[in-house]
Amino acid sequence: MNYFTDDNTDGYSTADLAELNDALERRAGDLDPEGAHYDDELQHIGEQVLTEYDGRAAVPWNDAARGLCDDIRRRAGVRSMS
Repeated sequence: MNYFTDDNTDGYSTADLAELNDALERRAGDLDPEGAHYDDELQHIGEQVLTEYDGRAAVPWNDAARGLCDDIRRRAGVRSMS
């Protein structure tokens, strides 16, 4: 499946697009292409995949910050909120 392309996205590398398309194929693999709502369902799943992928780009910083905060709390004897 080649849903995400250079033509319909901006700012993604070839590797990013391949990863996005792989994720979409895993999630939408059970959809029936002949189904009445296939296009709408595929678009919905595509939007979810893109949102999750874009959100994941921020995760390493968030995880690092969370780990730092947890370390500071541990040293101060305060329980973590996560």
